[in-house]
Amino acid sequence: MIEGQAEAVYPAEPARLRVSFFGDDEDGDANYLVVDTDYDTYSVVFSCQQIGPFNLQTAWILSRNETAPANIDDLKNTLTSFGIDVSEFQETPQGNCPSMAVK
Repeated sequence: MIEGQAEAVYPAEPARLRVSFFGDDEDGDANYLVVDTDYDTYSVVFSCQQIGPFNLQTAWILSRNETAPANIDDLKNTLTSFGIDVSEFQETPQGNCPSMAVK
């Protein structure tokens, strides 16, 4: 399990977050954008970062369930409308994961 911290850097733009893992980039600019969410079952997130001479663009469709959201095609279309190529998206199987419930 990986844990991170997220902070809304600009109060007027709460969907723009600065996300840091392992204590990195805690003082950086917003590096993640929540493109869409229903706050209960899914979130669509986009990240664009300049790393030296490279531009790294990443997108995720995150689910709180073990399966992809029922509206997965609509969510991919949302990303496509922003010019994001979703042809290489892969579903990550969650069925054999141990329970994450707090005991």
